[in-house]
Amino acid sequence: MDVCIIGCGNQGGCFAALLAMEPEVKRVVLADMDLDKAKHVKKLIEEIGTEEANTVVEVDKVNAMDPQDVARVAKGTGFIFNGILPFCNLSVMKGALLAGAHYMDLYAMSSDLEGMKYEETIEAQLAMDEEFKKAGLVALPSEGVSPGVVNLASQYITDQMDEVEEIGIRSITWLEAKELVAMGPTELSIEMTLHLEPPSYYKNGKIVPLDNELSFSEEFEFPAPAKKKKIFMESVSCVE
Repeated sequence: MDVCIIGCGNQGGCFAALLAMEPEVKRVVLADMDLDKAKHVKKLIEEIGTEEANTVVEVDKVNAMDPQDVARVAKGTGFIFNGILPFCNLSVMKGALLAGAHYMDLYAMSSDLEGMKYEETIEAQLAMDEEFKKAGLVALPSEGVSPGVVNLASQYITDQMDEVEEIGIRSITWLEAKELVAMGPTELSIEMTLHLEPPSYYKNGKIVPLDNELSFSEEFEFPAPAKKKKIFMESVSCVE
């Protein structure tokens, strides 16, 4: 399988390196508006080594706001990973349709949030559902860790059961470093902080605010190397 990475920052670069080590992936196209950034990721992947997978890594410059240009760099690939911020989601999705490629991105926001542009919301992406179905393609928007991948896992697991009363999700992210390390672009960190919503949960088809959210905490035993950690309720955007 050939894949195209649109955006070679922290997320796109790491994802590209992981894909390049998969035997099933024969070609990875690294596309970014900053060609030097794409070349830097390629160099890092080559230093890690992909000999066993025998993956070819290419670089190209792309305007992610232009669906035609996205389709150009993704030509011949079967999957596009969009590692850019939500303002590019719709244009890259349209490019995926033109290229005949499956699509995945990391996140979008809800139109319920004040000041959000519709084209940057999850609702705008979901409105393209029929177009992808007609093309025989799959689009997975907002597939970060949580919410995101855990939603797919939860759905898959519950589909195997006769009845489900409650789903509990506990995740942990921590980094041991001597220096301050950014987990993502500064713009994303600021946006997520300013758009925090009161913790809530989904019950009987409705989103319900959580009472006494600031007092919620628990000790939880994660698999190694995390082991036992104290965790707190997280504030996230919740889309019904």
